[in-house]
Amino acid sequence: MQRPLNKLGLSVKAFAIVAALVIVGVGAFLLLDHKHTEKVKANNTILSNYCVGQTLSVGSSGHCVDDVQTLVNYMEHSGLTECTFDNGATIAVDGTFASSTATQVKSAQEWSECYAKQEGFTSNVKTTDNVDKSTWGLLCTYGYSDPLHTTAAGAATAIAAGKDAGCGELHT
Repeated sequence: MQRPLNKLGLSVKAFAIVAALVIVGVGAFLLLDHKHTEKVKANNTILSNYCVGQTLSVGSSGHCVDDVQTLVNYMEHSGLTECTFDNGATIAVDGTFASSTATQVKSAQEWSECYAKQEGFTSNVKTTDNVDKSTWGLLCTYGYSDPLHTTAAGAATAIAAGKDAGCGELHT
């Protein structure tokens, strides 16, 4: 009979088995964490291939800015009545992120903050005039996903802009 190591009566053999299980468990955790980290890196790489993976601000130009302008226009004129848009003017969809686009982006971000407070949660969208990942999330939710369920004016254009921007990739 083996001599117990402690008051619990664990023998050397039992201690070795427990230690081996702990080592295997830690190794499995590290392996899974590594795979998760690699998946996150891969998703970020994939997102960088789409507009939703880019940060846009005054001076930016191109089709991603077209998408922002289209999605913001849809949001501001689609009947989202929970909170009002302070600067509800339609912006030209011209692919140029000028001060007028920045003002409307900021208005959409302020709408998000108001809506979140009204519903009792905190918005992760910061009120700036830039389009970052959280603002893309806002635009994709209310400018792309919402029109998928309606025939409101501008819905088809907003859906096309959301597809072009990669809105469907944010939740994969």
